Amino acid sequence: MVAIAIKFSCGLVPFLIFIQQCSLLQLDCRTEKAINHIKNIKDVESYVYNDTHLLNINNKGIKVLKKEIFSYYANRNRDQIEFIYLMYNNINEIEAGSFEEFKNVRNINFGVNLIETIKRNYFQGIEKIDFLNFQSNLIYTIEPGAFDDLTLLEYIYLDDNCLIQIHDHIFRNTIRIRNIFLQNNRLQNISERFMRSNQKLYGLNVADNKLTDISNLLFRFKGLIALTASNNKLNPISDNAISDGNEIVSLNIDNTTLTNINFLRKLKKIRELSAAYNRIRSIDVRQWHGCDELRQISLKNNPLEIIRGLEDVENILPRLIALDVSNSPIESNCFRLLELYNVANDKSLNLNINTTILSACLRS
Repeated sequence: MVAIAIKFSCGLVPFLIFIQQCSLLQLDCRTEKAINHIKNIKDVESYVYNDTHLLNINNKGIKVLKKEIFSYYANRNRDQIEFIYLMYNNINEIEAGSFEEFKNVRNINFGVNLIETIKRNYFQGIEKIDFLNFQSNLIYTIEPGAFDDLTLLEYIYLDDNCLIQIHDHIFRNTIRIRNIFLQNNRLQNISERFMRSNQKLYGLNVADNKLTDISNLLFRFKGLIALTASNNKLNPISDNAISDGNEIVSLNIDNTTLTNINFLRKLKKIRELSAAYNRIRSIDVRQWHGCDELRQISLKNNPLEIIRGLEDVENILPRLIALDVSNSPIESNCFRLLELYNVANDKSLNLNINTTILSACLRS
């Protein structure tokens, strides 16, 4: 058992953070974000705003959220309130049943607080929630079943926290979920069973984490439409790991150390691919046969030297309108650059390259 008490103070905003049974990684993360918390709330105006549909209790130094808090700030219209904002406080605990008198609340914002665990009983008595924001807290764990009663939930922001993994079935009952934001955590693993395989999810953002593999998301989870996984250290993605029934339309894998994107041929519905700042040295457009919806590809800032099959692009990628290969070694060879430019121009393809270099090559 490790019990570490770290006390911070900034003007009139003192608070105490208790950390138990945590790894050094988690300790570092929560300490770092607790310090950032002080910076974030330092100059925020303190006020309460209460009208028929909105209750905004902003920067009031709340540490433990209880029913009594609302007795003090919200004496009327509880059955009409749909939005509760509790941003820029010091909340690290929420008592069970705190919201149960707000039967019609749809949107709760806990942004910029000190919550470490999302517990099973936090949303006891309320079932109409469609939006939750836990952005910029110290969250490192989510209890099993924490969201089970929130069948109408559509958007959840868990970005800028200390999560290391997403466990099985966390979102199994959120059948209307549309967007999950998990960027800027410490994620090392996301269970392939974090949702049901047939659930439809418009957007999943796992950028700026410590992931090495996203194949499980592309393999088992067919309902994902837009995936952002930039700024991770991904292992090579095998096309054998990708489900034939996947519905990916937009994929962002910028700065993930990938050396090839051959798996693209399995993403039959993809329209936009961003794979900038990787280690891709060559591509062959002919390998992507069947990606009939693909319209934009960004490969800027790669060590790209060879592009094959572009002369057949209208047959292989009939809807491709933009290819970005700027800031790559291919621009340093005038012969290759002009050849590429002429082919792209002939195919009415918008080729994004360094225009200064192209002009110099055209003059030479």
